[in-house]
Amino acid sequence: MSKITLHGLQAEAAAAQDGRLIPDVKPQALRRLTQAIANDRGRSNAAVAAVLFEAGYSRANVLKVILAACIRMLSNYTNRIADMSPDRFFEAVKWRKPAKRADVRWSKT
Repeated sequence: MSKITLHGLQAEAAAAQDGRLIPDVKPQALRRLTQAIANDRGRSNAAVAAVLFEAGYSRANVLKVILAACIRMLSNYTNRIADMSPDRFFEAVKWRKPAKRADVRWSKT
């Protein structure tokens, strides 16, 4: 399966897709925020914010992640209602649930 890459962060993208912890604190903090938005419907807590801001992110970065999550949700809902299938290019990088996920919620390590 092809791995999605983002600005040269191949190892981090692969770890996220495979359900492993990302060793670098900054992308792992961003991942935790993204998971909190998706899994907890935006009901974050102080621990997520503290880790995120300690990693060097700002409130503007948080708003950008929220915007990206909203765009993704709108796209998913629209595609389901319109019964659209992804382009062939995106099939190659389609996310698939890993066999076993690491617990990546709220701890600093």
